[in-house]
Amino acid sequence: MPRRVESPNVLRILADQHHAGCPGCMGHPQLRTPHLDARAAQSRACARAVRCADEAQVRKG
Repeated sequence: MPRRVESPNVLRILADQHHAGCPGCMGHPQLRTPHLDARAAQSRACARAVRCADEAQVRKG
């Protein structure tokens, strides 16, 4: 019987109106983002992510 491989759960948040340092979970001293902060507390963040495609390209495939 083949072993079952579980796929990771991935949530990708696309925000084009601010830079990556804006959420409170990324260290901004004044902006409050409680929902993103709560999600980040239970997750792994990519602090040095590189943007290589725009949203339309991602959706198109």
